[in-house]
Amino acid sequence: MEKRFTTQDARPTDRFAYWREAVCDSYVELDCATATPRSFHGQIDLKRRAHLSTSYVKGSNQTVTRSQTHVSRSGEETFLVSLQLQKTGFVEQAGRLARLEPGNFALYCSSSSYRLTLPDDFSQVVLQFPKADFLDRLPCAEALTAIKAPTLSGFGKLAAEILPRLVASLDETPDCAQAQSQNAIMDLLVAVFATIQPAVADLHSYDQLILLRARAFISQHLGNPDLDRTAVAGETGLSVRRLNELFQIEGSSISREIATARLNRIAADLANSQLSHRSISEIAYHRGIVNFQSFSRMFRKRFGQTPSDFRSEVASRS
Repeated sequence: MEKRFTTQDARPTDRFAYWREAVCDSYVELDCATATPRSFHGQIDLKRRAHLSTSYVKGSNQTVTRSQTHVSRSGEETFLVSLQLQKTGFVEQAGRLARLEPGNFALYCSSSSYRLTLPDDFSQVVLQFPKADFLDRLPCAEALTAIKAPTLSGFGKLAAEILPRLVASLDETPDCAQAQSQNAIMDLLVAVFATIQPAVADLHSYDQLILLRARAFISQHLGNPDLDRTAVAGETGLSVRRLNELFQIEGSSISREIATARLNRIAADLANSQLSHRSISEIAYHRGIVNFQSFSRMFRKRFGQTPSDFRSEVASRS
């Protein structure tokens, strides 16, 4: 099934409302916000297929959010991959943040909350496939979301170069070969993401679910400055020691997960044009930061820039 959604089909005053409905109709239940609703424009060219749906998306600045509320009232379970074509986008999920320059791509999952931050005049290719199909091929996939795929060599480099052409070639593929072609694209993505984080292979599926639950809890409570190891461990039903042992298999810890998730959320907020009127300290405070000197040092260590330089650099690319 092919369908085009374009704001040109709506009256100027109704264009952003039209877009919000189009995004939900094309993907899963979401919320969408923009800093420029009166001048908003966008277009989605969607093609639904049995094993792999694809879309080309372009438009004005927007933040696309799938909350836990959306997840709880929706039965849709899919994996998505965003391949950035123009401008710089961000994918945030499970406390992780992937910054996507043109040619970069990342995985995310509809069965837990996520957020996309996109600037004016962005464009992406989005691939969407059933969660069960992808997990059959890559059981640890949920631990690999919001991580930028390696594209400098190997299958990642190959995928970045040919994914747009492979997607386009599906239009010319005969029906008798559609299933094999769609599965071949999925297999290529599996080959890329399987190289990202071998440590998760050491975790049993139950332990992976525990870490997903812990990260979801952290993501939902970043604004609470009192969020600590005890609160996160209590949510999972494990002791602090046992939960730390699970995180250590991935080279992390509860405290590091909290700090990293906060920094990633703040970075995404600094890239969000809807929040350009807010000061850096206001944004940081809203995400649970109380020690601003320590925050600046930690931010620079993680992103290689001060918060103000990061904000300016992202804005200059928008």
